[in-house]
Amino acid sequence: MIMVGQQLGGWHVEELISVAGAHAFRAQHSQLDTAALLRVHPLSQATDEGQQREVGAMQALVHDAVPEILDFGVDHESGVIWTAYTWTDAEPLADRMLAGPVDWRDACAMLYDVARALSQVHNQGMVHRDIRPANVLVDRASSAWLVGFEFAMTQAQLEQLTHAPFGDLAYLAPEVLRDPTHHGAKADVYSFGCLLYEVLSGRAAFPAAAWGERADQATRMLEWKARAEPLDPGEDSPDWLRSLVTHCTEPDSDGRLPDLSSMVGWLEAAKGTWHRARARHTPEFALTNEGPPPMIHTVTPSLRHTAAADEFSETGSHTRRRIPIAVQYFSAGTLGCLTALGFTAIVILFVELQRGTF
Repeated sequence: MIMVGQQLGGWHVEELISVAGAHAFRAQHSQLDTAALLRVHPLSQATDEGQQREVGAMQALVHDAVPEILDFGVDHESGVIWTAYTWTDAEPLADRMLAGPVDWRDACAMLYDVARALSQVHNQGMVHRDIRPANVLVDRASSAWLVGFEFAMTQAQLEQLTHAPFGDLAYLAPEVLRDPTHHGAKADVYSFGCLLYEVLSGRAAFPAAAWGERADQATRMLEWKARAEPLDPGEDSPDWLRSLVTHCTEPDSDGRLPDLSSMVGWLEAAKGTWHRARARHTPEFALTNEGPPPMIHTVTPSLRHTAAADEFSETGSHTRRRIPIAVQYFSAGTLGCLTALGFTAIVILFVELQRGTF
């Protein structure tokens, strides 16, 4: 167990960021003025091999949505293996989703970055093989980075294995559950679709089985997914986005979206919709010099409420309907006339009393 204040290689552990998947820490190099995101796994043969695969895969990638590996190593005394990435003020998507479904505009922004990165991974002959919320980092502006390349391999590497390791059962494509040495970009497409469904709906499509050995869990999951219909995140998402999720999560790979380039194209074709909508919801702190407030999970209001919201103004903790200025002037004039008439009547009554008329 790594504690804040501990030293890993040349890195001083400063803050625990997340325990989703690998434990993540903010760390500072003891000699260089460099911050890093430190991801730490318990040391084992499997994690050692996984780190070697990850380092090899990520060092071959140059993409703005894939962080650079700065350092890596093993701490035998603590029994951990660690990797240091370029620092970004982000959290695992798994943590963001604890607050519930993500607004579909933000989801498109996040996963557009991930889709572009995955498309480049595939273009270089690799498949990620572990797309899930813990392996996507997001910041408050909904930018995203893809990590977690411990299971990434090429077809040549897979063909050398008799029992290929694989990632989270909940996101694996049915064909991978049938044959873990299966290689194909469509497997990542399926995982991406499951991820997108979960982000939009706030619930996992296939919660991993918690009983039996891993092989038994894989068999049960395969039976479940083979019978399942393509996923639909529901009416809170626009029709084109629901259709995208459905095309990604077709159990039969022949009927699935062919590759991540197609997904990038799909998201780009609709970018005008979600990109413009996101600009409308720019928080007020972005217009000041005071900097952003602490991260708070909020639900972006629906666009259908915008017109109604324009009819209201807020004063303190109350909300009241705006009164037209003409009505305000008319009301004030009427009140003035009534006040004058009342005062005149009082004066006349006083004079008549003095004369003894009453």
